[in-house]
This record gives sequence, structure tokens and C-alpha cells, in this order.
Amino acid sequence: MGFEDELWDGFDTVLKQSVDGKVFVDKLAAWYQKRAALEREYAKKLRKLSEVKEADMGSLQRCWEAVTAQTQRTAQLHLENAEKVSQSCEAQLAEFVKATAAQRSSLMSNGKTLLKELKVAGHKKQTASESLSQAKKKLDDNEAELERATFNNNVKQADKLGKHKQSLQKSLEKAQGSFQDASQRYVDTHVRVWDVEMPKVLQLFEIMERSRIKA
Repeated sequence: MGFEDELWDGFDTVLKQSVDGKVFVDKLAAWYQKRAALEREYAKKLRKLSEVKEADMGSLQRCWEAVTAQTQRTAQLHLENAEKVSQSCEAQLAEFVKATAAQRSSLMSNGKTLLKELKVAGHKKQTASESLSQAKKKLDDNEAELERATFNNNVKQADKLGKHKQSLQKSLEKAQGSFQDASQRYVDTHVRVWDVEMPKVLQLFEIMERSRIKA
């Protein structure tokens, strides 16, 4: 079970996780950068300290030389550790951010576009539905007026309403066609977004998240 199954309608959640993950990696890389800088600074100070020349230590001279040599080795170890931190931690994390930047931006844009397309299709369907309801109401109102005019033997008014009824019937047919088209487009968009395109986006986000964790 992956994101496309468990979070099939959770694009915003997945996007937030990805963005938050990227921010975390940036902060972690910055922390390792500071750690490496501190290691280098400490190594530099230790090396400088080991090079300090003291007066003749007499019988302790060999011990002193051992201490300074050990200090130099410690400085070297810290310098090597600084390089390890930079290469194995900081650089690796920074490379992940750089390598995934374009893809993350593309997936973000694609996902938002898909949701916008679905929203637009839904809005058009709703608008078409409202237009259809209005067309039906106008025709119903017209028929009611026509019935009253006929009942009252108002021939002129009935003739006028009868002609207008034909126009309203055409408008109703047009509204019905528009609603059917909008409904079908919404269904097609819904299927394309949730069954075809969005699963691909979520799968790629999941792959990216797994690579972030491994990084």
C-alpha cells in the first residue's frame, strides 16, 4: 500500500509532508555545516597549541613531546572528522535537496493543476445545473401563465405566451445539453485526476520521501 492507495485524496497532506521534509533536510544540512566548521576550528586551535615551544622541560622533555604529538594527532582526527561530516552528511543532504528541487516543484505544480481542473469542472457542472433549473422554472412559469390566459380567453396574451413557450423550450433543451456535457466532462475529469494522473504524482512523492529518509 502506497501513497496512491492510502492517501489517494490527500495531495495537500503529501505536499505539506514533502515541503516540511525539505525544510528539515535544509536545517539538518546547515547544522552539519556548523558542526564541520567547529571541528575544523578546533583542529586548527589544537594544531596551533601543539606547535607552541616551551622552555627546556628537562627530564619531562620526552613526555612533553609525547603530549604535543598526541595533540597533533587529535587535531588531525578532528580535521578528518570535519571532512567526514561535510562529505557524508552535509554534502549528501545538500545533494538531495538540489537533485529533487525541480521534481518537487513539478509535482507540486502538477498536483495543484489537477485539483484546479477538477474544481473548475465541478464549478461548470454546478453552473450548468443552476442554469437548467432556471430554464425549467421559466418554462413552468410560462405554462402556468399560458394556462391562466387560456382559461380567461385572453387570446392575445395566450398567443404571446405560446410563442414565448417555444423559445423557452429551446432554451431548456440547450440548458439540458449543456448540463449533460458539463456532467460528462466532470466525470471524465474526476476519473482522469483520481484514477490516472494523481496516483502518478503521489507515487513520485512517495519515492522522493523514501529517498529523503535514506539520505
